[in-house]
Amino acid sequence: MSSLQTPSSTVSTVSSGSTVSAVSTVSTVSTVSIIAPCRNEHAHIDSFCADALAQQLPAPWRLELCIADGESDDGTRERLQALAAADARLRWVSNP
Repeated sequence: MSSLQTPSSTVSTVSSGSTVSAVSTVSTVSTVSIIAPCRNEHAHIDSFCADALAQQLPAPWRLELCIADGESDDGTRERLQALAAADARLRWVSNP
């Protein structure tokens, strides 16, 4: 038996003698995106991200958090980098 996985489906083939059959299943994952701007929020960014990422969603939904940092100069960017490295659901972008 062999499998081929793509982002939205899995195709499995089973070979039995001269007969090959394929089974295809489609998996749909929906995403809820939380997008928030910030600037100089070092004192609050950890708790905001933790609270946002703690939200529970029913299957097949998944959560992503995107923070648009407006050129913070108080250490917010460094915190966002560390938080994003620890949790793949968190991304940050520069928003000058």
